[in-house]
Amino acid sequence: MKAVLDAPPYHHRPVLLREVVELLAPRPGGTYFDGTLGGGGHAAALLEAAAPDGVLYATDRDPAAVEFATSRLAAYGDRLRVEIAGFDELDGIAGWEGVEFDGALLDLGVSSHQIDTPERGFSFDADAPLDMRMGPCGATAAELLNELSVAELADIFRRYGEEPFAGPVARAVEAARRERALATSGDLKTVLRSAVPAHFTPVKVYARAFQALRIAVNDELGRLERGLWRVFSRLRTGGRVAVLAYHS
Repeated sequence: MKAVLDAPPYHHRPVLLREVVELLAPRPGGTYFDGTLGGGGHAAALLEAAAPDGVLYATDRDPAAVEFATSRLAAYGDRLRVEIAGFDELDGIAGWEGVEFDGALLDLGVSSHQIDTPERGFSFDADAPLDMRMGPCGATAAELLNELSVAELADIFRRYGEEPFAGPVARAVEAARRERALATSGDLKTVLRSAVPAHFTPVKVYARAFQALRIAVNDELGRLERGLWRVFSRLRTGGRVAVLAYHS
């Protein structure tokens, strides 16, 4: 199975791989959960460590990630059980009722692959549609920008991006969309530049705004709160959960 671990990455290098395996301490016969499958890097390491008969249940909201990872990990056969779903939807997956885990992993945030795919709209490096959805359903970032009130937008930029100019940014969005709907990352960058003092580094302003919108679009904090309760409720006595997060 070592060749599986060396397969071409899903444009995403799993971080803290050794630390995650050490913390969760997978063992033969154990049952584990990867709530953010991504490119399958962590999953492959957990399956290796739990050989020959440990089982991994895995979810991901991104159909592209699930397609890639299930192909990459096909050699593990029925030791890997995968569903297109968020980890907060764990209790609603048919056939998984009552399954308990010896360990679980949640690798939060956006993947390198999603950022590097311009049409997904996560990056401000390319002028692409403002989508930002990790899954196929729900409102896009463009829809939020064009439909929410100034107060609601300011709250998103302040709460999820810690943007010091959240109010001016929200008002600039509202003024711009009166002329025409915001549709692309280029549209948003133009608005952001107009809303903050010129001496502020544009890249940092872009990063805060795009992060805020991504979190709002995907309800990341709500999903985390709901998902943690669901995962904890499935842990066996002595089970462990590893959560990887990248911003405040």
